[in-house]
Amino acid sequence: MERKEQLALFRAIEKDANFKKPPKYILRDIAIVYLLIFSGLRVSELCELLLGDITLSDRKGSMLVRKGKGDKERTVPINVEARRVLACYIEKREKEGAKKIDYLFIGQRGPITPHCVRHMLKKHDVNLKLNLHPHRLRHTFVRYLLDQQVPETDIIHMTGHKDFNALAPYGYPNQERLQSDVDRMRLS
Repeated sequence: MERKEQLALFRAIEKDANFKKPPKYILRDIAIVYLLIFSGLRVSELCELLLGDITLSDRKGSMLVRKGKGDKERTVPINVEARRVLACYIEKREKEGAKKIDYLFIGQRGPITPHCVRHMLKKHDVNLKLNLHPHRLRHTFVRYLLDQQVPETDIIHMTGHKDFNALAPYGYPNQERLQSDVDRMRLS
């Protein structure tokens, strides 16, 4: 997703909250989208996160991903924007007395499921037409890291991929990026 698409998604979630959803789910939905975009988690990994897996402070944050592909554990850093939103969500959740459930993200009937996340994204995408799905948000994270020339070993660790070959699909540029690349070419 391009930056303008990400901003449009966040605006859509906030707008939908004002009209359709109980206010208690707005922070959850925003926190979910922030974590998916800014951490590269798989939707199944996101749904399995426990409150105890999250470590937050003003200067850093991390999450322990226990149920990755092949049941491998890894620690993933949480960026400053996602930390801010996640801290607000956790604080609100605790004030509402949801401490009894160990899972980080909860819905009306307990822990959220991958289906719940896909459904939430689809509802927010109705007017945007961005073809949203959790894996597209994961791709956004990886693409951003590749564009920032983050070492591939770091990307593999953060995303839980097995090897460098798993990053190959993310290397294909879109038309806007190709246009920008050729526009930078000059004779002098």
